[in-house]
This record gives sequence, C-alpha cells and structure tokens, in this order.
Amino acid sequence: MLESRVRSALFIDFDNVSSFFRQNRLAGRIGNILHWLEDGGFDRAGKKRRFEVKRVYWHRRYEDEAPAFELHNFVTQTCNYTAGNKQGQSAVDLFLAMDAIDAAYRRPRLREVIILASDSDYLPTIQRLKEKGLATGIVFSKRDASAIYQGEADFIIEDTALQQAAAYVRKRGFLSLASGEEKAPPPAAAETHDLKRVAAEFADFVAAAGGNAVGYANAVKRLRKVKGFLSAGPKAWFGFKDYEALVQELARLDPRLEVIRYDHGGFAVRSPRPAAAKSSKPPPKSSDPAPDAGPALAP
Repeated sequence: MLESRVRSALFIDFDNVSSFFRQNRLAGRIGNILHWLEDGGFDRAGKKRRFEVKRVYWHRRYEDEAPAFELHNFVTQTCNYTAGNKQGQSAVDLFLAMDAIDAAYRRPRLREVIILASDSDYLPTIQRLKEKGLATGIVFSKRDASAIYQGEADFIIEDTALQQAAAYVRKRGFLSLASGEEKAPPPAAAETHDLKRVAAEFADFVAAAGGNAVGYANAVKRLRKVKGFLSAGPKAWFGFKDYEALVQELARLDPRLEVIRYDHGGFAVRSPRPAAAKSSKPPPKSSDPAPDAGPALAP
C-alpha cells in the first residue's frame, strides 16, 4: 500500500554524477532510474519509497538537462558562486547540503534522505542527518574516495547499479512498458518566433533590473518562459549559435538592451546608461556587478 512506503527525499549532485547521465546516455531514462529508486532496487529489504522532495543541482553548463528532470517533477537549481575568487565555479555541494538539512528539520514525517553523489564532501551532511534520526543513502564508486561512506550511510548505491537502473522496467500488468527506454514525448509543432517581440519582452525584464547587469542564469530563466525556447539541440537559442549570439541579436533588435563585457572575459546585459548611450567608453571596471549578480526575476 502507498501508506507503507518510506517517506524519502532525493537530492542529486549532477556535477558529481554527470558522467553516469551523459556518458551512458541516462538523461532520457530519468523515469526508469526514479522508479528503480522508488521500488527499492538498492535496498536489500526491498522497501518502496515515496519521494516527497526531488531536487537536482548543477553548474550552469548543465542547464540544458532541465527538461528531462522537470518532466518527472524535479526542482532544478543552478548553483554558481557569483563573487570572490570562486566566481563562476560550482556551488552545488553548498546548496545541496543546506537543502538536505533544511528538509530534515522542516519535514517531521521524513524518514530518509538519499543523495546521488559520491563526493566525500557530503560526509558531514550524512552525519548530521543521522543525528536527526534519518536513514541515509549515497552513491559508492571505486573510482573515488566515496569508500569513506561505508559504515556511515545506511544505504550504499553502487555506481554500476545506478547505471543498470536505466534499463529498469516497473511492471504494471498489461500496461508494462515493452522496453527500458522511456517513450519520448511527441515533437512539438514547428513555430516561427517573432524575435522582435522576444527582444521587447526581454528588454522589459532587463529594464526592471534598474540598470543593474543581468547575467546568464537570470537571463536564461526569463527566456525559458518564452514558448518554444530551448537551450539544447538543433533549435536551441532560437537557431543562433549560442546564448551570446542570441543576446547580441536581441540587443540589435531593441535599443533598450546593451551587452557589456568584463575584464575577466565574462559578459552580461543591461539597460543602456544615459551617459554611455551616445559615447564609446571602455568596458566597465570590475567594480560593476558580476554577470550573475543580477536581481531576482521579475514576476
């Protein structure tokens, strides 16, 4: 019965296990892996789970994987440091650890936390969760230092088993899938995008930042609201080469957009400043806001 399922939370450090999902082409089989975890494929007792929390974290270079996870109701989060010596680097372990501990304290009925990662940095998190009385599970790989978790975590998920889970088929009587590969959703009908309209809406969003720079993460979150927008595949970035090429085109179409470049090589977009609108000044100094330091998305 559903009531007998273990109330669990699933956190995925995609940066850490991306090799499983990319090299082995598992991203299209998230549902298979999720069903394997829910059905206790890693648990000798065979207890089934109900994931009350499903979150995946990554560096912004992996954002194109979002649709595959969102299809299965995962909350996806891009985690990058936005200032200091680590600017632009991944901050996944920090965000994941905080959210796992937060879930332990905010969800009193939670009984278990599973972290799909083999990074030894999560040992303090596992220990803190166990102090709270929660069972814990984590990935073990012979290729790294994850052996440290043996004797610490309640469940060890072998990385080889995680790969095999891509072919897992949940039996559903006569409705069972014929193969382990999830059926892909039907392709969307071809659309002709009005880039002038996209540029105008994007310029409105940037203007709401009050002159502050809007970096990649916030910009892409806004663009994802445009029907048909993709950040991967042959139709990504509305047919332009990459994010930068798209932003350059949007700035060309709407004068309310200005692409600015930083000394360290990054760039961002903002509304033109009055003093700079008609003059050619050198690139902004490093004291200007960092590329990803833009404000939260406008509603």
